[in-house]
Amino acid sequence: FVLFEILHKRFANSNSSALHPKPYSSLVFYSLPIFFLIWANLHAAFASGLFIFALWIALHHIFTWKEKRFNRKAIKIDILVFAGSVLFTLINPYGIGLHQEIIKALMSPETMRYIGEWQSGLNVFNPAFILFVALFILAMVRYRKILHKEHLLLAALFFVLFLKSARHGTLFLILALPLITESFEYAREEIRAANEKKPRKPNTIIKTMVGVLLFLIPSYFLFDISRGAQYAPRFAPEKAVEFLKTESKTKDIGNIFNDYGWGGYLMYAAPEFKVFIDGRMPHWTLENGASAMKEYALLTGLEQKDEFYKNAWKGIFKKHDIRTVLLQTTQPTKALGTLEEPLHTTLTRYPKFVNVFIKLLNLTPPFYLDRELQNAGWKKTYEDSEAQILSCGDVCSY
Repeated sequence: FVLFEILHKRFANSNSSALHPKPYSSLVFYSLPIFFLIWANLHAAFASGLFIFALWIALHHIFTWKEKRFNRKAIKIDILVFAGSVLFTLINPYGIGLHQEIIKALMSPETMRYIGEWQSGLNVFNPAFILFVALFILAMVRYRKILHKEHLLLAALFFVLFLKSARHGTLFLILALPLITESFEYAREEIRAANEKKPRKPNTIIKTMVGVLLFLIPSYFLFDISRGAQYAPRFAPEKAVEFLKTESKTKDIGNIFNDYGWGGYLMYAAPEFKVFIDGRMPHWTLENGASAMKEYALLTGLEQKDEFYKNAWKGIFKKHDIRTVLLQTTQPTKALGTLEEPLHTTLTRYPKFVNVFIKLLNLTPPFYLDRELQNAGWKKTYEDSEAQILSCGDVCSY
């Protein structure tokens, strides 16, 4: 939001006589390298910020050139500030290694294949977001000649990127929201003008706005009901980790296989334990081709290449000396919405019925690592509404 506000004041507020906005805005614009220095040391999304910055500069000066108001001094200043911003992002504990890591993550097939936020935004069913997109498309089609061209193209580009990867949805929202707000102002002016001409006969715009409102209200409540089932949060396994700490004081629990979403929390709450995987690792690959993400996919059923995938855990656990497993609780919890519980209850209470159904439709049966381990003799040593811990004891037979 901060970057957008600065760039919008710099470029969108310029006119034919002066390409620079007010001095205050210019001063803030010249401070962008410091802004990117802080951003690069907080989150890797600074790379998206640099991309937006570069693209906005390019689009702005292309349009000013086409409109015959190109300013050489302005483009030199913009390029210098952008170059300074790029250089300042190198001031971090990893140097250029941080940028190389981001490129690897962007190019990794494992990241695109297994991580939800990197998959297509079409997988996200959110009525409120669908309405937002519909309003954006309506604004783009109806007011494309009035809205700021660079801003509109940037928003359209990030909408396309969102269709490829859901993680770009936030940037699309930031870029599109001001355009939709501005379009409402234009629509209000049109409604006012139409009412002055024909005060007793609502025009097409009024009908459209009423239709949008009639859709907005039920969509809000529909999203409020469904979000619990679709976006169940992953709670931190605080009690389970405390249990592991206590256990490790009296006996050797070996290495831990953990849920992907809890790797970061484990490193924070229990740095004495080695995590199997965390959010940084989907694209990490050794020279021999081994990958923690590929092994995790086999162990959790994300990757089911052949009929032997259910026994993959034996070789992987032996390789890494895994003797303790920390997973999410399989049974439904209060965190999951009521819409999901009946289906889950059916799957767990009537396994024979489910197996017949799977065979008839030639579906891949669901894979639960915790059940496979218990079938092999592992014991469940801890369980609550969020997490469960399984152990093979002092002697593990793989």
